[in-house]
Amino acid sequence: MSNMPTRKIKIIVFVAALGVSAWYAWVVASRSQTATADRAEGLDLVDGMDSAPVIEPPRIFAGGTIEGAQREIPLRFEVAGRLKELHVRAGDVVEKGSILAELDAELWELKFAEAGTLLKLARAERDRLVRSGNSPLRKEELTIADAKVALAEGTVRRERLMLDKTLLRAPTDGLVLRVQAEPGEMVGPEDNRDLFTLVNRSSTKVRACVEELDAMKVAVGQKAVVTADGVPDRQFNGVVRSCSPFVAPKVQRHLKPGELVDVRVREVLIELADGGELLIGLPVEVFIEPGDATSARSPIRYVPLRPTPESEASVAGQQHRRSPVRSGAGESRAPAVGEGPAVQRTSVGEWRESPSRE
Repeated sequence: MSNMPTRKIKIIVFVAALGVSAWYAWVVASRSQTATADRAEGLDLVDGMDSAPVIEPPRIFAGGTIEGAQREIPLRFEVAGRLKELHVRAGDVVEKGSILAELDAELWELKFAEAGTLLKLARAERDRLVRSGNSPLRKEELTIADAKVALAEGTVRRERLMLDKTLLRAPTDGLVLRVQAEPGEMVGPEDNRDLFTLVNRSSTKVRACVEELDAMKVAVGQKAVVTADGVPDRQFNGVVRSCSPFVAPKVQRHLKPGELVDVRVREVLIELADGGELLIGLPVEVFIEPGDATSARSPIRYVPLRPTPESEASVAGQQHRRSPVRSGAGESRAPAVGEGPAVQRTSVGEWRESPSRE
């Protein structure tokens, strides 16, 4: 009978030890799972304490649209006339100087021919006076003849320029976006439409609008990632090239859920490393990597109030080359280097030396 209490005590001690062991095992397993979850979330256990890592600031979001190397270039004729022929269509790639369209130039051709005939008459009259004998009025008559020749030459240059304006040429290499005219229409500079719209596709850029809360966080040189709904499986890398120095009311809409409308935005231009297949005007989403707050300012270019010595030398050289020198009756030529001071014509038949810029 005396062994029964001892046996019960041993059983109780064994059960208690078993319970303690099970509790300890549960605690160890629980802590192991917690540590694993913390590592998955970026938290580490150091000396029994949670150590949170440095959290990077979120990327700046902005809506934007695709552009070319420059803004779209609207084109129209500088003179009025009837459209004779179109040489390009929407989607064509053109080079600088290519003829896009032409007007019926018959009237301008007649004016140019008439100006050329008048120039021949003026030169013939001057030559007749030069070959004639001495006369008291010869000097005055020769001056008048020279003026008539100069006037006729100016008329020829003007009519040639007007005739050339009947051809509409591409001002730069690019892609024709739109053509809004048909042969036979009357067109001119007073039209309220653009006959052609051209864009330079030598590079692809995004014009994005950063909302005012993030306007001071963007800076030239920051990296950006651009995505488009039309190409969901691709991301386009780019760099911020310019930031506007002001904010303005938001005009561009992207029709996204939760989009704010009554806000001010800062315009940012991003150049893409690729993306030539993206269509002009395509809406995209832009994510800008934030930089240091102290560097989030666009560089400012200062324009000197006075010309620099280099610019003065360049202007002086151009004026020296363009200043006329009298070398005969009614003729002029550019002075060669080292011939002395340039001369300027002050009135018909009168010349004077130009003041030195030194």
